[in-house]
Amino acid sequence: MEEEIPDSWDDIEGDDSYSQLPEKHRQKTTDAIHSLSKELNDLVLDYQKSYGSLADDSDFNQNTFFYDNVVQSHLTTKPSEVVENSSSLDEPLLLINFTQWSQGKIKWNSTSKSVDHQSLFDKLIDKLDNDELVFTQMTDDLLERELAFHTTSTQWKSDIKQLEQKYEGDYFSCISYPTFLGGFLVENLWSKVKEKTQWKSVNILKCLYLAKTNRSLLYKHNMALALEFMAMEQDLLGPTAKKLKQEEELEEQQLMKSYQERVQKHYEQEINDGIIKNLQQQIFNSEGINNNIQQEVEKEEEEEEEEEEEEYYDDDEMQQDQEEEDANDNGEEEENDESNTESSVIEDDVEDADNELEDEDKSRKNKKKSIEEKRIRELENEKALKLKQRNQLEPPPVLQNILDKVIAMIFIKLFVPPNQDKSKHFQQLSVIQESIKDKWVEEFGCLPPNCLWREDI
Repeated sequence: MEEEIPDSWDDIEGDDSYSQLPEKHRQKTTDAIHSLSKELNDLVLDYQKSYGSLADDSDFNQNTFFYDNVVQSHLTTKPSEVVENSSSLDEPLLLINFTQWSQGKIKWNSTSKSVDHQSLFDKLIDKLDNDELVFTQMTDDLLERELAFHTTSTQWKSDIKQLEQKYEGDYFSCISYPTFLGGFLVENLWSKVKEKTQWKSVNILKCLYLAKTNRSLLYKHNMALALEFMAMEQDLLGPTAKKLKQEEELEEQQLMKSYQERVQKHYEQEINDGIIKNLQQQIFNSEGINNNIQQEVEKEEEEEEEEEEEEYYDDDEMQQDQEEEDANDNGEEEENDESNTESSVIEDDVEDADNELEDEDKSRKNKKKSIEEKRIRELENEKALKLKQRNQLEPPPVLQNILDKVIAMIFIKLFVPPNQDKSKHFQQLSVIQESIKDKWVEEFGCLPPNCLWREDI
C-alpha cells in the first residue's frame, strides 16, 4: 500500500523513516525542505502578480489579439494543468510591427485607447489567418525586412517590451501560425527544431539559437534537419570524416601554392622586362642612337590606323562628290529630255552609271564593315587577355568551413537588444561561435567536411 503524502512539510517529521535518521541529517533535511517550500511559494506569488497585473499594464493593452486568446486561458488554467501542458504552451509566434508595415497608418492611440485604422488592421489579420500561402509569403518578407520577429507563447511578454523600447511609438501585435505550414503540422515543425539530440554542440546551435533566430519556421525546420543529418553522417564516418577534412585542407593549400607561384612568376616577368628595356635604352644611348623599339612599334600602329581612317574618309568624300555630280547630271539630263529627242539613250547611260555607283558603294560599305569588325576583335582580344591576367593574380577563395557558414546564417538574424551595442553583440556571438566549434571538435574529432552538407534539404 502506498504511503500517504503529508498535508504539510512539517508533518514529515512524524514519519518513521525520517525519525530513524541521525539528528544532524534530520536537521539538514528539514532546513532544505523549508527552503524549497519558501522558494516555491515565492515563485507562485510572482506568477500571480505577473499575470494579475497584466490587465492594468498600458503597454500590453495594445496587444488585444494575443491577450484575449492566450493570456486569459493561462489565468483560468489550474496549476496541475500548467505543469502537464508546459510543453504545449511553448509554441512559436510572430511579433509584427504593424506601424511600419502599414507605412505609419496603424498606430496605438493612447487617448482613445484603441488602434488607428482599425479596419485596415482587421483586414491584415484576417488575410493572414485565412490564407496559408499569403501568410507564408508575407511573413517571410516581413522577417527579411526586420518587420516581424520570432517569439514564443512563454517569451512574448519580455520580447514585446524590448521591441517597443527599440521601436518607440510603433504598434506591435502578436499572431500565431496556422495549423499547417508547407503541408506540415506547425506543431511537428517546431518540435523538430526543439528536439534534442545526443550531441551537445548540435543542441546548443539548433534548440537554442536556431529556434530563436528571426527566420521562417520552414527555414528553421529544414536547417535543423540538415544539421542533424550532417552530425549523423560525420558520426557514422568516424575517422573517414577526418580524412575528408584533411583532403579539403590539402586542396586549399595546393590552390594557395599555385596562386603564389603565379604571382611570383608575374612579378619576375615584369622585373625582367624592365631590366631588358633599361639595358636596350642604355645601349642605344651609348651608341648615340636615340631609338625606342616600343615607341616605334606604337608609332607604326598609329600610322596604320590613321591611314585606314584617311582611306575611309576619302571614300566618303568621293561618294559625296559623286552624288553631287550625279545630281548635276540628273538636272542636266532632265533639261535635255525636254529639248532633246534622244532621251532614251541618256536614260540608259544614267542607269549604267547608277549601277557602277551602287557597286562602289557596296565595296566601300564592305570595307568599312571589315575595319569595324577588325577593331572589335582587337578590343575583345585585348579585354580577354587583361581579364585572364587579372584572374591569374586573384587569390583563390578562402575555404570556409560549412559549420562557420551555418552559424553565420543563424547568428546574423538574431535580435539585437536595444540596450546593447551592435559591435559588442557580435563580439559575444563570435565567442559563442568558437565555443560551439570547440564542442563540435570535442564530440566528433574534427570540424565537419564541407561535402557532408546537404544543399537540397
